Parts: sequence; structure tokens; C-alpha cells
Amino acid sequence: FAQRELHWDALFVTAHLDASGALSVIEDQTIVFTGDWNGGERTFNIRPPQKLSFEGMSRWGGGWRPMQESSGLRGIDDFAFTDAKTLRWRSRLPNDPPFDHTPMRYQLRYRLSRILLQDAETYTLDHDFAFPKRDGVIERYELRLTGDPAVQPQSTVRDVYTADALAPGRGFVLTI
Repeated sequence: FAQRELHWDALFVTAHLDASGALSVIEDQTIVFTGDWNGGERTFNIRPPQKLSFEGMSRWGGGWRPMQESSGLRGIDDFAFTDAKTLRWRSRLPNDPPFDHTPMRYQLRYRLSRILLQDAETYTLDHDFAFPKRDGVIERYELRLTGDPAVQPQSTVRDVYTADALAPGRGFVLTI
């Protein structure tokens, strides 16, 4: 029996802050599974008054293939929220052989509204663009953040932010 282990070979995040203060996000996750994992899990850290609107997800297989929302998670490529902030998806059926250092690539698409913190006439983006509640390390992390022209940051915003070897429990917080 294979021992259960997983890690993210890569997590690439593309995010756009619109003029209303909403953040549109696409996460491209490459997870490497070993053992009898059923699939993946993503816990969102939603703080009041933020609101998550999940738009869907896909799996890579010679192109992006849409996955289906299904509360039972019975079929491969089914996904569902198990509570207000926990997304799970199925990548392997119970009788399938265990994964053996198997990379699986997923794309999650969502929108976070009311993401900015207001202080008088200024707004602050203070957001964790990774998810610290996970089992494995993220080997390569990349964030590309753009903003609507109406959003004028008071501090420098780089085109690309990167990190290596983000241990479980560590996120990628950006404050602008």
C-alpha cells in the first residue's frame, strides 16, 4: 500500500482587482498525489464582510475540461462545497489504484467581493493569495495581480510575485 503524500508542484494565481473592489481570481494548481487520495480540497479564508462567488473549475487533460458540481462527489471530476468555505473534488474512484507521484492540474475560478478594507478615504488590500490550511508544501508559487485603472495604489505593485517552498500553514499575504 502506498503511503499518502501530496504536495503542490505549482500554484499560479492570476488576480484582477476591479473598480468596485472585487477580486477575480484564477488558480492554476498542479497537485502531486501519492497514495489513496480521493481528490483535492481547498479551504477559503473568507472574512466578514467578504463574499465568495465560485464560478467553476476545470481539470487539465490535453486541454481544460470542465468539472461538474455534484454534492455526492461520486464521479471523477465532481466538485462540491462541503461547507461555506471548503471545496472538495474527486480525482480517483475508491476502487482505482492509488496514485503514484501522479501530477493532476486543476483550474479554480472565483470572485471575492468586498475585499478592500476602508480607512477614511483610503482602501487597503490585505489578502492571502495562497491557502495556509493544506497538507502539503507548495514548491513554486506565482501571483500576477492587475488592477482597474480607477484603482490607484499608493505603494509599488509588481507585475509578478513569487515564492518557493511554502510550507503547510504558510500563505502568501500581500498588503497594498
